[in-house]
Amino acid sequence: IIKQAVIRSLNPNGTVRADRSYDELDTILKSHGSQRAHEEDNKVVNEFLAQLEETSDHDVVFMGATNRLECLDEAGIRSGRIDAKIHIGLPNQATRKEILRVQLSDRPHSLTGGHLDQIAAWSDGQTAADLERIVADAARASLARNGDKITWLDVRRVLAEEF
Repeated sequence: IIKQAVIRSLNPNGTVRADRSYDELDTILKSHGSQRAHEEDNKVVNEFLAQLEETSDHDVVFMGATNRLECLDEAGIRSGRIDAKIHIGLPNQATRKEILRVQLSDRPHSLTGGHLDQIAAWSDGQTAADLERIVADAARASLARNGDKITWLDVRRVLAEEF
């Protein structure tokens, strides 16, 4: 799940000819001078910043996502380059239930709404990817027992291994 997102604003007339988005922005926009940064990393950051400066001149919206905002180059995320930073946190219980419902929608299962409520409650602090994995692992558990659908027992076995 995206924990932090950074967005380059629309140009002054509000039109957009192109948009660019990058996931794992921290791999491109590493902090200058960090102990793990090499000279080539710094060159990539410098070029990226130069290109980012020109996005508003060409009706481009830039969106970048990272789970590691603290690793981004300060010059790269200052006002004027990145106009807004939006924190997108972990899903709450209702959202986790909906994620589970969607993940199960195309899989045969016998889980009830009450089961989904319990899984959502037990999975506090989990990401959408974690919930997707729980459903996939429960499907594998069902196959391992030659089942034809995911059952509450399959999910409980997965959750017992997780928690």
